[in-house]
Amino acid sequence: MNNILLLNDFSADAEHAFAYAKKLAQTLQVNLLVWNLKDSVQKQPIQNLITIGRRDVGSQKSNSTENLLNDVLKEIEESGVITYLTKKDTEGYTLHELIQKHQIKLIVKGTESHADAFDKFTSQFLTKTLCPVLVVPQQAKWVDVKQMVYLTDLRYCRAHITNYLKQIAYQLNAGLALAHITAAKLPEPETNYALSLYRQAIGHNPNQLNLSFQHITEHCINKAADVLIDVLHNNWLAMAYGKHHHTALHTACNNRQQKPAEINVPLLLFNC
Repeated sequence: MNNILLLNDFSADAEHAFAYAKKLAQTLQVNLLVWNLKDSVQKQPIQNLITIGRRDVGSQKSNSTENLLNDVLKEIEESGVITYLTKKDTEGYTLHELIQKHQIKLIVKGTESHADAFDKFTSQFLTKTLCPVLVVPQQAKWVDVKQMVYLTDLRYCRAHITNYLKQIAYQLNAGLALAHITAAKLPEPETNYALSLYRQAIGHNPNQLNLSFQHITEHCINKAADVLIDVLHNNWLAMAYGKHHHTALHTACNNRQQKPAEINVPLLLFNC
């Protein structure tokens, strides 16, 4: 992975997502770029956590140039490289050109809850850049990602998604599961057939990842989410933004007549 791009709209959601993206960039040892989407004159931008020369009044530490430089270098090393995209960096480029220019492999966006995960802006990035978007809800606390799961009807599983997930799982030293959730109006596959679909979908495993299959037969998405997160301990949920892939969760998140799915982990969305 090359770089991570955080979308900053100066909201509390973006502030929370910034802290999460910073930890993720450190773990992956990649650069974090921050794109301020609104005029920073009107609202206070996210503050760069790399602060040079800041000390408490009562500090007994030496303020020598050598010690200060060492402290700054250590802080930069711990924080990861954080770059703010200016108007000059973004003006005149299409979204696709911007992603290509800065070698962005993952976009991070904050949200109050996954009830708002599928907004127009997220859809625009997914469809126009083909770059996956990690939607981080306010409830999501940073933890080392030990397990991620791709939710899909395996009959519609996408190879480019499983390949991406295998790569990032390897970089995070995490396990990867494929969870079959039958698409609306389709018959539930028999267990052996589902296993056959899984083996075909998961493909080769050259990095000896911890791969697994999770067959979700619970049709209530709220209960399924509880199992995926609290029982199977998945830290990230991944799915494609398209027909048959996200239908159940998308419906649960946007149906005003029922309570949205309680999902307190990041949602990794792909264009299919």
